[in-house]
Amino acid sequence: MQKVDELSQAIAALEAQRAVLGDRVVDTAVAPLREKLAELEQRQPVSQQRRLVTVLFLDIVNSTLMSQGLEPEELLEIMGGTLQRLSAPIKAYGGKITRFMGDGFVAMFGLTRVHENDARQAVRAGLAILAESQACSEELAHRFQLLGFNIRIGINTGLIVAGRFSKAESMIMGLTVNLAARMEQAAHPGTLFITQFTHQHIRGAFDLETLPPIEAKGFPQPVTVYRVIAARPRTFRTFTRGVEGIETGLVGREAELRQLKAALTHAIHNQETHIVTVIGEAGVGKSRLLYEFDRWIARAPTKVIAFKAKALQQMIAVPFGLLREMISYRLDILTTDPVPSTRQKLKDAFSAYLDDEPEMKAHFVGSFLGFDFSDSPYLQGVENNPRQLRQRAQLYLAEYISAVAHKTPTVIMLDDIHWADHLSISFITQLVQECPRLPLLIICLARPTLDKRFQNWGQAEPGIGLKGMHLPRSIFLSLTPLSRQESLELLRKILRNVEALPDTLCERILDSADGNPFYIEEFIQSLVDTRIIQRQRRGKSWKLDPERLGTLELPATLVALLEARLDGLDPDQRALVQQASVIGRIFWRSALQAIHGEKLITDAVIKSLSMRGFIYPQETSTFADTEEYRFHHGLLRDVAYHALFKYDRQTYHAQVATWLIEATRECGRAGEFAPVIAEHYELAGEQLLAADWYTQSGIRAQNQGAPAQARTFFDRALGLLSSASQQSQTEPDLMRRWHALAGRDSVLVTLGDTEARCVDDIALIALAESIGNDNLLAEAYYRQGYGLEMIGKYSQELEAYNRGLEAARRAHDSRHEALILGLKVMCEVRLGALDAAAETCAEALVCAENLADDEVLARCLTNISSFYTEIGDLARSAQLLNQQLSIIHRIGNIEGEAIGLSNLGYTYTMLGKPEDGIVVLRRSIDLAREIGHRSFYAYASLNLALALLRSGNPLAALAVLGDCLPELQAMNDAFGIAVGQTYTALAKEQDGQVKGALADFEQAAASLGEIGILGSMHDAGAGVVRCRLVLNDAVAAYRYTAPLWDYLRQRSGAGMEFLLLGYETCADAFSAAGQVDLAQEAIEAGYRALMARASRISLPEWRQSFLEQVPEHHRILARWQGNAESRHVD
Repeated sequence: MQKVDELSQAIAALEAQRAVLGDRVVDTAVAPLREKLAELEQRQPVSQQRRLVTVLFLDIVNSTLMSQGLEPEELLEIMGGTLQRLSAPIKAYGGKITRFMGDGFVAMFGLTRVHENDARQAVRAGLAILAESQACSEELAHRFQLLGFNIRIGINTGLIVAGRFSKAESMIMGLTVNLAARMEQAAHPGTLFITQFTHQHIRGAFDLETLPPIEAKGFPQPVTVYRVIAARPRTFRTFTRGVEGIETGLVGREAELRQLKAALTHAIHNQETHIVTVIGEAGVGKSRLLYEFDRWIARAPTKVIAFKAKALQQMIAVPFGLLREMISYRLDILTTDPVPSTRQKLKDAFSAYLDDEPEMKAHFVGSFLGFDFSDSPYLQGVENNPRQLRQRAQLYLAEYISAVAHKTPTVIMLDDIHWADHLSISFITQLVQECPRLPLLIICLARPTLDKRFQNWGQAEPGIGLKGMHLPRSIFLSLTPLSRQESLELLRKILRNVEALPDTLCERILDSADGNPFYIEEFIQSLVDTRIIQRQRRGKSWKLDPERLGTLELPATLVALLEARLDGLDPDQRALVQQASVIGRIFWRSALQAIHGEKLITDAVIKSLSMRGFIYPQETSTFADTEEYRFHHGLLRDVAYHALFKYDRQTYHAQVATWLIEATRECGRAGEFAPVIAEHYELAGEQLLAADWYTQSGIRAQNQGAPAQARTFFDRALGLLSSASQQSQTEPDLMRRWHALAGRDSVLVTLGDTEARCVDDIALIALAESIGNDNLLAEAYYRQGYGLEMIGKYSQELEAYNRGLEAARRAHDSRHEALILGLKVMCEVRLGALDAAAETCAEALVCAENLADDEVLARCLTNISSFYTEIGDLARSAQLLNQQLSIIHRIGNIEGEAIGLSNLGYTYTMLGKPEDGIVVLRRSIDLAREIGHRSFYAYASLNLALALLRSGNPLAALAVLGDCLPELQAMNDAFGIAVGQTYTALAKEQDGQVKGALADFEQAAASLGEIGILGSMHDAGAGVVRCRLVLNDAVAAYRYTAPLWDYLRQRSGAGMEFLLLGYETCADAFSAAGQVDLAQEAIEAGYRALMARASRISLPEWRQSFLEQVPEHHRILARWQGNAESRHVD
């Protein structure tokens, strides 16, 4: 064996000099050595290896009794077939059957290839065999009437001696095998027993029952036995600090650890939610601090439940990604879990803590987090309303976490939240604010860049930031670099086994590390990798080569250090590290194999990279049937990644994207990884494929209620398509651009970015014309018309609708025809074309009703109701709005409800019932705020301001207007801004601020005139007249009165919101000018208009309110009565 070792070392030494000596020299020298090594290995008469393996023994209980009465052929079929079936999990979990016995078998894990998780895999295989044995028992009872079939399993882990005594014979021997057999004999039927030695390797991964120790031959002390009950949910991802597995104690963070312990104790004793944010640079010790705290919790006498999640940079824009990781960890949900399994885990978890409709709440939360609940009966009516789904799901998730904490003290551990998605962070901060009285501690780890992504970290929308909370509920811990003395203490602990550690080496390491623990570890690891520090084969002492130390160029920065470490790898290892870096900070072995090629990635290479500190194996994997690994640090991954040639990076990114698609296809969850797949395709230079996946990501984010993130995805898709458009203009490519543009256009509506939306609308029209599709063209003009309405370009809006109607009718597209007709109604009303609007109303209603589409009908009813409000038929308007709200409630459309309530509140106000309007409008504003729709919020706020004004509270109206006008200005909504100015002027006028009101009225009149809204322009003009009269400027007042009076006589005040106020204003102006006859005429005309409108209100109480509770209506009636009495006296 010594000669074999010498040859192996010689080959390794030559390979290490390949870069210096060249391939030709090394290949020439290595070839005969390899031939000699192969010959020696084959000639070894006895090849013995000490291996750490896990041995599994299985036995069929009472097989002799069961076989009585069976023919030999039957016995062979039953036993042989059953054992073959029971052995399947052995192979599935990486083991090997070494021997079949008549009524059992022996299996080994780690015999031919050593894995760090051999013991865990063996136990998992044992549990799978137990589950399969139950199915076997039922089948044997059914087919052969054999009752009572059962098995028992024993497992042990330890060293064995595997010997090959001839080419055809092998032997496995040792106490490890004997003890495994003893475990199987001790196990009860239907159970799995393991020894204390196996327990050391699986601690924390399974639920166990500790049994009394047993005596075992060859062991001086009794051996502790455990019964394995079940596998636990996934474990929080951690890593081992130090060099080559050397553990060190916590250094320099004792005070922070005490603070974490105190925060948990305080939270439990005072039933008060606490949050601790730990801020520090990469490598400063945040994760190690949390690791020590987690260990303390595990040993503490008080039971604590933990939710854990770690944000990943590649998932930074995935909506609710951190929350999904947190729940998946807690419930042990794997990405590859089938849908029924995921649903059951969620249902069971919620049922364990919630009494009221737990299954329904589990379905909402599951769908909200992106799991497949598309056919859930509980989600009927909300699946197309992401805002409502988000609102309710967040409520139910908070309720679940609260219930868990109420029952058992709870800790939520969130690592690297500077890479978390905004929506998950918003939920966490809201949880803190809305659930303050819980035995709950939330620990968040982040880098200093946290403030750049979350400027008001901890602030909900809207809410009070965590920094505004009363201490000690909120604690911010800043981890600074270690002091010189602390750094030296850490260094000496890591190098405690080095003989005669030179002070000069310590100083050089400390100078380079500058107090960063990770830098210290990485620097020392490079010394080990380069064999300047050599770990001895026997004993604990390490050797230092002082001569080589003198020639070492110490890296000045971490990047240089990591590059030096990469240069110390052999070519194959370096290639693996670089390929893994393309996958990401966390990678999977199967993915790495997919891009590595046909050459198998050996366990030895992986283990070597892990031992050298480049990567660390994870306790559990996101994907089933493949191991998961993590780079020791993100910077290490970055250096490896950027060392690749661009062509190689692109090739590998494409292969990773393909692997991700295939890995998630069977479970139907590719959508969850869409942003990651898109990014890989983008970095691969596959622009069209990347655009497809970014568009899918945008649609998914939009449906999850994350419009800002959806816009980002659509922007990236369109950017890629713009670059690709120079190369291809085929119809599929044009349709790609259409879907991305249409998706972004819808998101821009929610975000209120009307300027950007108008640009997209023009592009959509051009694109639809290029494709030659009238259905798309109708949709494009529909979108453009709606966008033009927002900026007050009503003539152009009407033209867009007419063109859209032509396209829809050519294509027989009844849906878009109805939608366009509905919006055209309001456009014609704003242009004062009331007769045309009446015809369009009838046409829209017939079209929508024939379509049998509730959503389209509800939209049309909303617009038609506004028409009847404009012409004063408030009863008809209210009737249509109630019909619309009834439909909306039936289909669960929260956006439609917000619009309907806003319009209904406005109708109540115009009926002289502002108090009723205020109640309805506040609900509309709440809904609009919850779904994040700026336009709905702004217009509902305008209506609320009017209701407050009509209820005699002008100051409250001004406060509301102060909030909503900036929103309208941000959306560039010219009409909304002008109406807001008019309402502001009305409030100031009512409050006695006449000069301010005059300025606002004049500005509003000018703005409304520019956009062609004549009725509203004359509303503002009437305000100018009233203010001029109060300021005793009768001449100027009369100058404004003339066009107002002409409009009232010639157009009957079409489109005026405050028609009767206009008539009253003219009467006042005429009276001030001494034109009594004209004043009386104005009152007479106003009275006729008032009674005409009142006659359309069918309910007597509403009609009475309309006549008496609207101030100007009441005054018109009184003045008309006075004129009538005067005429009677005359």
